Amino acid sequence: MSESTDQVLAQLSMEEQRLKAALGEIDGRFTALDGRRRELRRERFGYVLARRFGPIVTQVDVWPLYALYALLIIGPSSLVAFGILRAIWFPTWLAGIGSAVVALIAGYNGWKLKDVEREIRRRYPDQPSHNIQRLQSEIETLDLQIQPITQERRSVQRQLADLTAKISELQQQLADEKEKRRQADELQREREAHEKKQAKLQLLNGRWETLRGIPFEEFLAKVLRQHGYEVELTPASGDQGVDLVAVIFGQRVAIQAKGYSNMVGNESVQQVVAGKRFYHCTHAAVITNSSFTHAALALAESNDCLMIDYTVIPTLILHGWPEKGVRR
Repeated sequence: MSESTDQVLAQLSMEEQRLKAALGEIDGRFTALDGRRRELRRERFGYVLARRFGPIVTQVDVWPLYALYALLIIGPSSLVAFGILRAIWFPTWLAGIGSAVVALIAGYNGWKLKDVEREIRRRYPDQPSHNIQRLQSEIETLDLQIQPITQERRSVQRQLADLTAKISELQQQLADEKEKRRQADELQREREAHEKKQAKLQLLNGRWETLRGIPFEEFLAKVLRQHGYEVELTPASGDQGVDLVAVIFGQRVAIQAKGYSNMVGNESVQQVVAGKRFYHCTHAAVITNSSFTHAALALAESNDCLMIDYTVIPTLILHGWPEKGVRR
């Protein structure tokens, strides 16, 4: 399910990139035409001003208007000064502030009037009516060009929005599947860990102290395999003193298993050390469900042979191969 969802998601992502590229190209064309249309509209507005106010500007001098603006500035300024002198009287102070605002607005308009006058004087001799018609025609042509681009743009935007929503839905679906799979894997790991723990407890609580001969060897093989070690049982006869060969931490270990009720002597150490060479092992160990004699422990220490007795077997069952065995 997730693999097919990934494939569909990859296809949709490619389609999304294609639509984004198409939308970028459409936006470029729209921006160029719309920018040109804005320029023409501004130019047309200038000619409209020229046609409406051109005769007034060319026939009547605008300096009286400047004088009017100067009076508008001087008058409120005097009110500001009067408001400062009579600051205790609050209404007069408010009147001063209001007059200052009026003066600023009037001054700004007077300053802009010069630009308007210059533009009108420049455009009026240039037949504003004719230019207005020409610009209007160009604007209408641009409108006709922009209209299908706008429709195409909206169509691509809708497709892209629908595709993005579908991709989001699939991504959420994929995330939900991954979460379910993660929870299932975690539950499986917990179940396996619980089963391993129960198996170890079953081995620990079994009557391994009473096992003798081959049953004890099979018990040890089961314990070692429980921890993931590779184990091979040697033939029942002619085993050269080695009952099991286990691969532990990448090393071949020759093991002699002694299911005894009495103490194990140094003969077992001699046999397993000799058998280690026969089976091409790197380490040797003796495991018993009883205990060792002092002589066996001394011989094992001098031959680097690991000794595991009934006190260490629980550690072997629960935690795996021990780093240290029984010492003298």
